[in-house]
Amino acid sequence: MKKTYLLLRFLLPAFILLLAMQSRAQYVFTPSRTLINYQNYNSLTYDSIHIANNGTDTLKLKWALLSLDTTGGTYFDFCSSGNCWLGVPAAGSFPPIVPGGWGYAGMHLWTGNTLAMSIARIWVYREGNYAVGDTLSFILFAEHQTAVKNNTAANDIITLYPMPASDKVIISIAFATAADSKISIYNSLGGLVFSKTYPEKTIEIPLAQYKEGLYFVSLESGKQQYIKKLLIAR
Repeated sequence: MKKTYLLLRFLLPAFILLLAMQSRAQYVFTPSRTLINYQNYNSLTYDSIHIANNGTDTLKLKWALLSLDTTGGTYFDFCSSGNCWLGVPAAGSFPPIVPGGWGYAGMHLWTGNTLAMSIARIWVYREGNYAVGDTLSFILFAEHQTAVKNNTAANDIITLYPMPASDKVIISIAFATAADSKISIYNSLGGLVFSKTYPEKTIEIPLAQYKEGLYFVSLESGKQQYIKKLLIAR
């Protein structure tokens, strides 16, 4: 009995390690588990880490936020295979990934007006097996002060209400717009879903045709562009 116990004591860790290696081998992160982005002050970009399912079973992954360290007005908005949130939730699930398919862990990367580095880290693991997983790191450097896109100034220029919106959104613009002022709406993946030029300072846009989720409203006037978030929830 003692020999059996000792054998199990030494073999069990190796068996657990083998299971862990097999579990991780069923999915691959591309280009790596770390995403590093350099961008201008006061700007927005989007980038993601792809998750390929190279196994034979449908892949069900979950995530948990490990750490979030932002400076100088910089912040992150997390997306899991098309489902996007304001900020980074404490935990959640990815949509199932079929064999041969892929999903992604993405971030909308907002920089403030300070030369700084910000980092978000999430733990990705198979459903029901939190102990075996991978840390994904999103590292953002704000390094220049020449960006045209200005999400900080947008707080003083554009007001959206109600928020979250349902069937319509009303856009109020602080300055007297010219004929070349254009309102555009982009979905969470950066696709243009609406664009129109308005001379008015208060604009009402119907939203019934758009799915729930995170969108971005862009106001372009002259050479300036201001961006604000729009959340549609019903």
